[in-house]
Formats: sequence, structure tokens, C-alpha cells
Amino acid sequence: RFKQQPAQGNRGYKFQGEWLSVEGRVALVYGSEPTLVSQLAFQLGRNSLLDESIIEFSGRDLLVTVSGNCVFGAGPEVEVITGSPYASASRFLEGILLTAEKMAQQEVVRRVLLGDLSSLRTWLHAEDMRRALDVLSWIFRNLKIPLILFETTEEKFAEAHPSVASVGRSTSASTADLVFVVQKHKRITLYDQSAGRSFTRYLGD
Repeated sequence: RFKQQPAQGNRGYKFQGEWLSVEGRVALVYGSEPTLVSQLAFQLGRNSLLDESIIEFSGRDLLVTVSGNCVFGAGPEVEVITGSPYASASRFLEGILLTAEKMAQQEVVRRVLLGDLSSLRTWLHAEDMRRALDVLSWIFRNLKIPLILFETTEEKFAEAHPSVASVGRSTSASTADLVFVVQKHKRITLYDQSAGRSFTRYLGD
């Protein structure tokens, strides 16, 4: 019952001069600075590439907050729901999907943002929640709606090119198609796990 996605181009993000599609994909933004992690996550899928022009993709975002490490502005274009650390995985899934479905009956769901996932480790049903993320990823991939996950860590990435194994402790690294590791000095290393490639840039370039 989700509203048909209009022809608004390919949602994504311009990374090192290349248009990186998040259309129907799962992206994880991971790093130690909550502000930078939130800033990058907010940019992913906000715009689209249409006829070689970058335009803002019209629609509303669904923001699912699971901790206080979220620096998004909750304006009229954002529907916000809050997860409970005592909720079961099935209730967690149900709340997200029912809200997304209700939104989609009236407008286009531009993307779903979910985090800060670092807090899931302390939730009552942590293992079940990780499996719930896999289910959400499968559903939103099939709906062609970008799912943007974000997670902060106390670990500092000092090296210029951290391996993707360095985010192995992440709750959702294995789920994501794209992993953005936010390092010091606003350096970002991207791992495109579906294409088997990685490269680095600086946030704001």
C-alpha cells in the first residue's frame, strides 16, 4: 500500500565528483563524532540526479531515534518516532512499518533514517533488534526506499584508510550496502560493499 515513487531521478550523494546512488540501498554512517555522523547521514538521499542535474527529492523523511545522539532538525519534512529500549523486536518493526505506511498513503517517503544504533547494544532484546534491522533492510530495499543507518563509536580512526574490519563491532555493518567511516579532520572513507571498492574524501568537499 505504499505510494508509487514519482520520477524524480536517482536519490544519492555526490562523492568525489561521482554520483553515488542510495536508491533502494542501505547505508551506514559510522564514526566517533555525533555531529559529523548526523551531518553526513542527513545528506544521503536528500537529493537526486535527474537529467544530469542535482535536485532536491520531494517527500518526507521518517526518522527513527533510538538514543539522544541525534543532531537532526525535526522540521515539517521529518516524521519522528522514538524507539523504546524495552520494546520487543516485533513491536519495534511494527511501529516503523505502520508509520511508514501511513506516511506513504499521503506522500512519498523520501528515505528512512535510523539511529543512533550504538545504544542498541544495551537494549533488552539486543540480538533480536539486530535481526530486525536485517528485516527492515530487506523490506526497504524492495520498496526502493533508502534506509540510512547511523552509529557513533568511542573508537578513534586515526589511520588514513581504516579497513572495513574496523567497523566490525558495528551493529549494522554487515547489513549495509554502503559503509561511510567518518574519521578525524572530517575525512570519510567509503566502502561500497556491493561493488567491492573503497575511496576517501573530506566532508564538505
